[in-house]
Amino acid sequence: MSTPHCSRPDSRLLRWTLLAAVALLLPSLASAQDAPPDTAAKPLSQTFALEYDLVYRAVKTALERSGYTVGYASKKNQRVETEFRQLAEEENFFDNMEKYGEIPYMRSPGWTVGRCQIVVTFASSDAGHTTANVTAQLSGYEARFENRWIYWSSNGVLEKQAMDSIVVAVNEETKRSRSGQ
Repeated sequence: MSTPHCSRPDSRLLRWTLLAAVALLLPSLASAQDAPPDTAAKPLSQTFALEYDLVYRAVKTALERSGYTVGYASKKNQRVETEFRQLAEEENFFDNMEKYGEIPYMRSPGWTVGRCQIVVTFASSDAGHTTANVTAQLSGYEARFENRWIYWSSNGVLEKQAMDSIVVAVNEETKRSRSGQ
């Protein structure tokens, strides 16, 4: 005897099941380029045998001397962030941005602006030591398909430049504080 129901699954039920599975998987397939700016590369760290206030002042001075504008600075939160600084325009995007990190692959992109932001966080100890952690975050505006900012990690060049500037400023600040100026 034959049963009144087909042995083949209902096509609508199958379609809805597949759509639900895709919807559940999409968030886990998000790429690194969609990551928020806080998920940058490993920071470059340097510990100074100096009090926190002195290192904090020197970091702000160093970043401003390097051409950055400090957008957020909090001694309480032990954090200094620069505003984004433009590094490239549409005509020179790849030439300039490839120096600082691997640009996310996109097929036939329309990059219009490349920029970076430096974030310095601090850790201080009771022994009078202060550690400065420097992280650079790169981003570019893709105007052809995505129409949004895409973020990626620096290769360490910007962090090294910022840290070199910080070391010079810390040394100057140390000399100034010892001479009483």
